[in-house]
Amino acid sequence: MVTSGAAARQRRAADIGLLFVLVVGAAFLASYILRGWYPHDEGALGQSAERILGGEIPHRDFDEIYTGLLGFLHAGVFALLGIKSAFLRIPLFIATMGWLVVVYRLLLRFVPPVGAAAVALVVLVWSVPNYPASLPSWYILFAATGTALALVRWQETGRRGFLVLAGALGGVAFLFKLSGIFVWLGGGLALLAAGDAAGDVADRAKNDPPGVAAGSAEAPRTSRGAFEWIVAAALVLVVLALGVVAGRAGSQQLLRFVFPTGLLAIAIAGAVAAPPFAPAAERWRVLAARVGPFALGVIVPVGLFLAVYAVVGGLPEMLEGVFVTPFRRVAFASVTPPPVVTLLLVVPLAALLWLPSAAGRTRVIVPALGALWFGAILLLAGSDPRFYRAGWFSAWGLLFIAAVEGARMVLARRHTPREDGTPREDGAGGEDPSGAGRSAGEVRQAAIVIACLAVAIALVEYPFAAPIYTVYALPLTMLAVVGGVRSGGKVGVATQWLVLAFFLAFGITRIVPGSVGTMGIAFHRTPDVALLELPRGGLRIDPREAVQYEDLIRFVVERAEGRPIWAGPDSPEVYFLSGIPNRTRTFFDFLDAPETMATPLADRLDAMGVGVVVVKLNSQFSRGLSRETFAALRERFPRESGFPGFVVLWR
Repeated sequence: MVTSGAAARQRRAADIGLLFVLVVGAAFLASYILRGWYPHDEGALGQSAERILGGEIPHRDFDEIYTGLLGFLHAGVFALLGIKSAFLRIPLFIATMGWLVVVYRLLLRFVPPVGAAAVALVVLVWSVPNYPASLPSWYILFAATGTALALVRWQETGRRGFLVLAGALGGVAFLFKLSGIFVWLGGGLALLAAGDAAGDVADRAKNDPPGVAAGSAEAPRTSRGAFEWIVAAALVLVVLALGVVAGRAGSQQLLRFVFPTGLLAIAIAGAVAAPPFAPAAERWRVLAARVGPFALGVIVPVGLFLAVYAVVGGLPEMLEGVFVTPFRRVAFASVTPPPVVTLLLVVPLAALLWLPSAAGRTRVIVPALGALWFGAILLLAGSDPRFYRAGWFSAWGLLFIAAVEGARMVLARRHTPREDGTPREDGAGGEDPSGAGRSAGEVRQAAIVIACLAVAIALVEYPFAAPIYTVYALPLTMLAVVGGVRSGGKVGVATQWLVLAFFLAFGITRIVPGSVGTMGIAFHRTPDVALLELPRGGLRIDPREAVQYEDLIRFVVERAEGRPIWAGPDSPEVYFLSGIPNRTRTFFDFLDAPETMATPLADRLDAMGVGVVVVKLNSQFSRGLSRETFAALRERFPRESGFPGFVVLWR
């Protein structure tokens, strides 16, 4: 029982911890928020916003690569501040600071304020500062974290308004990008993992008046019925669907994209199908009372968005652009996850988190070995790629630890005994690891919610499992591991601080200062940055790229003399930085419609009245121009000048 004086001190300590996180976090993030770019990302984001600002509607008038909400957000920024790449980082900075508040509030369920502040800063180090482009995956992470907090608050208060809020955040995540639907998946898993009221009904049945018939609507059943089989079958089908989609490319996809979510889903199915069994009507009622408000929350923002498109006449194009066009990218923009053997690099960390529960010398030996292992990584990762990868894959492997911990907690929740020795939901009793007066059951249930969201959001890596996509989901995974470790109560505090210190040190010294292009492979420090001194620039990038694009854009503007240009393949940044409109529908050439590509490129450019052609020599996604196409362009545009990575043709 927490006294009023102790509660006041806890609140004061929590407020001080939050203030510390916000001040330090803002200073750290501000030093990186304008650093670095991938030119095509900034170009696509800027073009989308500018075209919306000019009155065009995403999907209807141009091929928006995301759902569309991000473009409207960025268009609003341009309307307020002007058209400049640097301005797109402002909403991301603000959203990140709000997200830190949510992260900290979640962590207070598991650790005291000092620990919550430390973990929140570690999470920040492994997130936005590594690639602070205002991309939708960051906003999906923020929405998923907010969904987790809303679901935890619903569990703590029973107020269905939090369910509506959780669903609304999931709906907003989808409006940023199709992969926001993984928030729906994680929320659905969390709602099922919250229990089915069987234990509550069984407890209530003990107090029912004599004469209540077994198997009646008022008494708990003694065997499985349709509810258990339907829910379990639905969860198994989800796992099979993930396996069919991801498993086509091999064991790496199955391991990364199916195992974590599948393990937790199967554990939830097992918990749902385990005794005691509440009356079927009661279980359906409880499920509907949860899913209904959550679904309502999803439907409201998504429905409003669809209604707007129906009014402006772009609904069919929007649906195709969101649900069909993205799958064209799999052939051009996909990266395979690391091989299965990579999991061996996760073993030392897993041993550190799981073996200390054993008795005897293991409690001392394992942490000591862990300290030596972490020390070697920190000392040698800068010069030896093998040790760098050992550190990186320790973070990459946290997802599997989170999945195992989540499954363990789901199954353990069903086996906490009542006073009469029968199983019950673990809703009371036990020690609160955060010291905030919550029951051990409440702490565990909060950890389960976060684990459900974490394994689902990790699917944003599909099909482009590049290391930066791991970072988009890693913060929520870290929260899930913290929740699992703290609710388990078997890992020594010194060991917990050791792991935390390692991830903080490795993140600050080897991840944030490193190049995004070599992340996960080897440590290469990002070169000194220089300001991109173009009217629409303002970012701090590699000095060579700054000079490259400054010279290129100024030359193109001079040669265009007000005429249209064509830039490609995959060169949206040329249009945006030059301020010369893109007369095509697409930002990336591989997304061109087949009927468009059937017409020779030179003929298409003539029809548009193009005066300058900017050819990118090495595109990241689309295929380069064929020799025949290049030769045809040179015939139509006989004047030529070369730049690093580009050739400019004009007439």
